[in-house]
Amino acid sequence: MSKSENKDKFVKNKKIEIDNYIRALKSLLVLRKMIMEKLSGEFYFTSKLNYKNLKDKDPQTPDYIVKLNNGIWIGEIKKSLANPDIFGTEKEYIEKYIEGKLIAQLKKYDEPFKEFEVDSHDVVLMVPHRDVEALGFLKVKYLDKKQNLFKNNFAVIVYSIEAGSNRTEFIIINLEWGKVKNKIAHEILSMGYKKMIGEIKEDIAKYKIYEESDKTPIEYVMSILWTDIFPEIINKSDVNKIIEWRNKKEHVFEVKLDDLVEYLQKMYTLPSLNENDRKQFTSSIVLSAMEKFSKINFKNQRTNKMESAVTKISKQNGIYFSVIYKNFPEKDELKYLLKSLYLEQEEKDTSINQVVQTSPPQSSLTDFK
Repeated sequence: MSKSENKDKFVKNKKIEIDNYIRALKSLLVLRKMIMEKLSGEFYFTSKLNYKNLKDKDPQTPDYIVKLNNGIWIGEIKKSLANPDIFGTEKEYIEKYIEGKLIAQLKKYDEPFKEFEVDSHDVVLMVPHRDVEALGFLKVKYLDKKQNLFKNNFAVIVYSIEAGSNRTEFIIINLEWGKVKNKIAHEILSMGYKKMIGEIKEDIAKYKIYEESDKTPIEYVMSILWTDIFPEIINKSDVNKIIEWRNKKEHVFEVKLDDLVEYLQKMYTLPSLNENDRKQFTSSIVLSAMEKFSKINFKNQRTNKMESAVTKISKQNGIYFSVIYKNFPEKDELKYLLKSLYLEQEEKDTSINQVVQTSPPQSSLTDFK
């Protein structure tokens, strides 16, 4: 395989990774809506959970926590399941992946934690329905053959996103295996819980990231910044005082790293069980994302020179970034972003130098608005 083909494959896989992340996030928000609207429960992005009885063990950080009137869920969501075909044998797949990785991680949640008044809770795994073969292995060749695998109730919820008419999407979650303590929740999930994308539009517009920052694709964070955050900064005269205009006409502005992180944490993160333990947006991941924008070049209309879309500026009171904000020349902004970062382009598209962005751009992530 040539170098060019390797890069094309890398970009394709990166796009799939980010699409999987978005699907998982949407499905998690549908579960959140079910918990809050149908069960009057509470839904949290994770915080650290400290063992009550295992004092020598490190804290655990599951993906989500649910509080109901008669119980608690500690949950994990997988963006994908490993394909059995990449393992030599069925036995190897079960031992190395299902038992050695997947179940081993869930077992860490099968203990009492100090943060909860009760010692028992449900352990809930969410997985994509599209990974049919892997899901079959998990259920039929492993779970069905095990008894008393967990001390607590254990359940597998599958999620899927299906296309409807007029380009609508349906997100469906349903109970695939096991049980949960709450009878109403069990009944709802057994029948399947479905929402149109429009019904969670406000949640999708607000909640962008659910995992700890080091597990989130950096390119996805970049797409959030370019597609959602920068247009907000441009179209508002004052966004929590994080902006210092240099030239409104050309949409060149400065933003301080600390202020940008604070804004993201305040406006775009899921509620956490412990408000002092919010890791969804950290200085590290935002700094990395902003620095990566240096690989994308624009023509500065004031200087008539090619400049990086984002330039890092160190000042006495912190790190700032100068941003030249313009419309990408492709409708699919995420695709263009990935191509600009990882593919060698023999010919630069000069059209990007002709258009100054005057309104929030359209992109493949329009559901997030």
